[in-house]
Parts: sequence; C-alpha cells; structure tokens
Amino acid sequence: MISLKIAMLLLSIQNALLGSIVAFLFKNRIESREPERILLLRTSALGDFLFAVPSMAALRKRFPHAKIMLLTASTTNRNQSRIVQGYTNSKDSFPWLSFMIPSYVDETACFFSLNLSYLLKEIKPRIESFNPDMTFILSHPGDPGLGLLKKILFLRFVGVKQIVHGWRTRSSISFFREAQHQAHLYEHKVFGPLRAITECTLLPRIEDIKIEFPLHVEEKNTSWVENYWKENRLNAAPVIAIAPGSIQSHKRWPVEKFISLCRRLESSYKIIIAIIGTHNDYSIGEHIRAHLKSEVINCAGVLSIIQAGTLLKRCHLLVGNDGGAMHLGAAVRCPTVSIVPGIEYPNSIEPWGFQEFAVRHPIPCAPCYSFTACPRGHNRCMVDIPVEKVFSQCARILDKK
Repeated sequence: MISLKIAMLLLSIQNALLGSIVAFLFKNRIESREPERILLLRTSALGDFLFAVPSMAALRKRFPHAKIMLLTASTTNRNQSRIVQGYTNSKDSFPWLSFMIPSYVDETACFFSLNLSYLLKEIKPRIESFNPDMTFILSHPGDPGLGLLKKILFLRFVGVKQIVHGWRTRSSISFFREAQHQAHLYEHKVFGPLRAITECTLLPRIEDIKIEFPLHVEEKNTSWVENYWKENRLNAAPVIAIAPGSIQSHKRWPVEKFISLCRRLESSYKIIIAIIGTHNDYSIGEHIRAHLKSEVINCAGVLSIIQAGTLLKRCHLLVGNDGGAMHLGAAVRCPTVSIVPGIEYPNSIEPWGFQEFAVRHPIPCAPCYSFTACPRGHNRCMVDIPVEKVFSQCARILDKK
C-alpha cells in the first residue's frame, strides 16, 4: 500500500530529525549506571493520566532507590486547562496525583501555564535543583511530531540537560491514519508511556512488563468506606455506579438515555444506583434521581478522588461515558461498561481490562480525532447509541454475579 509506505517514510524522517535535535540539546551517556534522579513529563487529565500508571509502577519497581519527580499539567491548551480546572475545582493542584505520591513518585511539579516568565520563575528553578540524570516523556501513542518537538524544547527550556527518552514514535495521527490503522500501528493508550520507558536499555522489554494499576485506594480509606457503606445501606442490594458526565460535551451520552437505561436496570434487577462524577455533574445526578424508583445516591462532587476509587472498588458495575471516572473504575477492577465516542479508532481508549464491554456506534465520519467538539455538530457517534445495546452489556456482567 503506497500510503503506508509513505507513512513509514515520514515516521522514519520524523524520528531521525527528533533524534538529531535530542542529541544536540542533551548530554547522552552510556546507560550502564542506574539513574539517581528521574524526571517524568506527562500532560493529561485523570483518564489519560491513569494510562501512565503502569509505566510509573514499572519504573519504581526497576529503580526502587531513585528519586522520581513528575512534571505535569492537565493540558497545554489554555481553553482546555480552564475546563479541567472547572471540573477539578482547583487552580493549584490535580487531585489524581494523590494516587502516585509517595508510592511511585517522590514529588510533583505542576505547571498551569506556558508563559515564559512563569516557567522561568516557578518551574525552571525546581527542575534545575532536582537535576535529573534521566528524563522520560510519557507520550501518547501517535503523538504528532510537532507536539513531541515542543515537549523536547520545553524540557530543555526548564533546565533538563541529561538524556531524554520517549520522543520516538511508531505511528502518528497527523497523516495517513487509515493506512496506519490497517497496519495495526495504532495501539491502546496504555502502551505509549510503556514504550517510552522501555527505550531505556536498563528497563525490561515491553512484553515482559505486567500491565497493572496498583492504586491501593482502599488501604487509605478502609474506615471511611465501611462507614459510608453502612450509613447508606449499600449492602441491601448490588450497587451500580453511573458516570453521566464528561469534560467534553461531545463525549456525553444523552442524559435521557441514561434515565432509560437506569429504568431498564431497576426493572430487571434489585439494585442501588450511585451517581459518580465531579461537582459539575451533581445536577445531572439529581435529574436522573428524580426519574427513578430505585434508591439513588448522588455522589457527584461529594467524594474525593480517592474516596470515589474506594467506592468503585466495591461496586458491582460501572457504566458511563468515556472519561476519568470510567478509567478510575477499571483501574480498581470494577466491571466497566463504557460508552465510547468515535473520536479515535476502536481499542485505543477503552477502559483497560474491560475492552470487550465497550459500546461504540460506527458512523462514516469516525474517527475524527477532534478532541474539543464534534466537527459536524451532530454528535451522532454518541447520541445514536441505543439504550438496548448498553443494557445488554450491563446484563452480561450482572447475570454473572
């Protein structure tokens, strides 16, 4: 296929150019000595952040005595950053970092702007003081070359001097997508950070790394979850968590369809429903509760992220839109039915371990790779997903209980 050959040529050229830039900007050394200070760069909100957990756990396992710093932002897009801050209700921290400290990283450096004076004053002194002897860009599979270049230059600007991994790529979403998809070059997002760390010759091969999400959420909240379960009488019936929100509006299944789904579930099973999400989703949860007969607990915006993970760990089922709650539920091994938009190719963003229960609706314009809005304005990849299709996946899980 001509388009695939051209794509592979472009990828080779991209990797060669980025490699030359990295060689010019950073000091390379033979990787025979284990690093003492490791810097990780990962820009993502909760859902995509969780995809990097296996790589961070693998690094900590391989280098148990190294000091590890995570340099992170929810996004480098200013508009997107404001949306995420609205959902996290925080301007100076990211709540999902509580999963990582101190288990897998020793400290974090969060940046909230790419303003040069801000970076020089707030971020560069910390990075220079930390002085990493090895840095990993925990990249996403298919990251565009320009995006990787920006991250390389950013790292040099904030004071990184030693060897940098994670800029090589085996695919790109910038060109000939269908050809790359047909050649199976696009991978699930969990593999991007894993491929980044295994560029280091001191790490095992990617095939030898166990993909796991050791969040240990319940260990931090044993007494809380016991009391919460007792106070809300959650032992009375199986608890089904519903996650109806999403940061992006074009990733949301219509609320009325969630109501219809919950009605189907309560008519078929004796259940308790728990609404999961951020404070922005609370009103959605109240709207759903007003239309149901079964007991509904609206947890949206009420629980901390650790508490939400603890709650999900005990639920019988989680069903909802692609987003942070879905990936958190899957990470703590709650059986998950995800309602996935047609933004990316199948098997790229589905909750890890529960891909077979994901629900998609194929339409001609998918995948669009538009991460902020439906390019055509109809959002059919979500609004046309039938309730019956989602219910049947839920039933597959509940009938096994």
